[in-house]
Amino acid sequence: MQKNHLKIPAAGQHPLALKINWCPVSPPRTDAAVYRLTPLPEGGWRLAPLNRLERFNSLLGLAAVVLAGGGTLGILFSLWNRSAWFSGIAGVGLLALSAVIGWPVWRRRLIRPRALLFDAGTAACYRTDGRNREELLPFRDIAALQLLAKSRCYELNAVKPDGHRVNLFCHLQLEALRRDAGCLAEFLDVPLWERAEVQALYLNQSRGA
Repeated sequence: MQKNHLKIPAAGQHPLALKINWCPVSPPRTDAAVYRLTPLPEGGWRLAPLNRLERFNSLLGLAAVVLAGGGTLGILFSLWNRSAWFSGIAGVGLLALSAVIGWPVWRRRLIRPRALLFDAGTAACYRTDGRNREELLPFRDIAALQLLAKSRCYELNAVKPDGHRVNLFCHLQLEALRRDAGCLAEFLDVPLWERAEVQALYLNQSRGA
């Protein structure tokens, strides 16, 4: 698998590696995650984000709904009984607390990274939320994989034959990303390219482990 790696800069570079951009593709605020690579029964790979706080987030979401309900009842009661002004103030406070608790939970659900499918049957890569899947690009349009370091995460990009790049995902763990990217590069039979800075970070992390 080491044969798939090309250190940039290095002697004997692939012409396409010199042509492409080596700046990150994804926006700075793109949410990263830890992914798990698993084989597909019909052939290929599935790369799914791990959400270890799923149950905790569900409890927070339920708490936000309960608080919002209590706050709404408090406001309605204060409108019905003008003398119960304290209920209205308490209701507004509960609604504010509900928003503080609920917004991060629903934000994670709205922008949660989707899984990637590398389907050998259709020879294409897809994004999926578990119910629907959207074709990202066919295997024939992947000439190489590119691994880049960002400020707080690492991104893996698919490099097209014309040099254009498509961001596949952003990973929080470099060692896991290098391992999974190597498996995908071997499966796709394409090279995996990474900057010298990424390799230096990986070596430093390995020594500190």
